[in-house]
Amino acid sequence: MQDDGRPPALQEPPTGNPHMPRKDSHLCIQYRGFSVEETSRIYAYHVVEQLKETRHFTVDVQTRALHSSPLKIQDGPGMCYARLKQELDHETEEFPAEAHLHITPGDIQEYVERTYPKPVKKWATGARP
Repeated sequence: MQDDGRPPALQEPPTGNPHMPRKDSHLCIQYRGFSVEETSRIYAYHVVEQLKETRHFTVDVQTRALHSSPLKIQDGPGMCYARLKQELDHETEEFPAEAHLHITPGDIQEYVERTYPKPVKKWATGARP
C-alpha cells in the first residue's frame, strides 16, 4: 500500500484480486427483523463494512420449511444469517452478493446437519453391534 500522507487507519485498504473472494474483510451483519408474507418469512439484515456504505439484504424462507422437523420457527434468523454470511464470504468485487436471497432445501439440510447432529449410539459395556 502506498503512503498517501494519511494515518494508516484512514488509508484505503488494498483491493487485491477482484476475482478472489474476500478473506479478511471486517464486516458486521445486523439482524433487523422479519416480515410475514402469504407463504414465506422474509428476514432483513444490514451489512456494515469499514469504509463502505451500509448494504441491505433480505433472505426469504418458505413458511412450511420452518415447520418441518427438526426445524423450529426460532431457527429462521440463524439459518438466514448463515446463508447471508456464506454469500458474503464468496462475493468478489466483480460479483457482489445479491441483495435478496432464498433458502433452498440444500441450505435447510446443511443447517439441520450442523445444528441438530444425529446422536452417536453408545453401546453398553461388553455389548457388540
